[in-house]
Amino acid sequence: MATRTTRTRRAYTYTARAWEFKLAFWLVIVIGVAMAITAILNLIPGVNLNNVKSVIVSICTAIALIIPVVMSYQVARHEQTWMFVLWIVCVILVVFGVIVVNI
Repeated sequence: MATRTTRTRRAYTYTARAWEFKLAFWLVIVIGVAMAITAILNLIPGVNLNNVKSVIVSICTAIALIIPVVMSYQVARHEQTWMFVLWIVCVILVVFGVIVVNI
């Protein structure tokens, strides 16, 4: 008698590695310090920071996006090929969007 085999999709457990937590910690510190420096420079009368402020905001936005991109890679690499390609395209669009919006 033949046995029936069924294919089921493997369940993956996604866990953050220690370096990802450390990266998140240091990125938050870098963003906080950059924002604090911008706020302090804003308090000085006669200092025009419009261009500098937009550059700092775009850098902080790019840094802040590193965390979800790195962590989402863990999920994307276990998905089907077309989902992984879609993820890569979306990451490129996010990077392009951050660059274009903040120019």
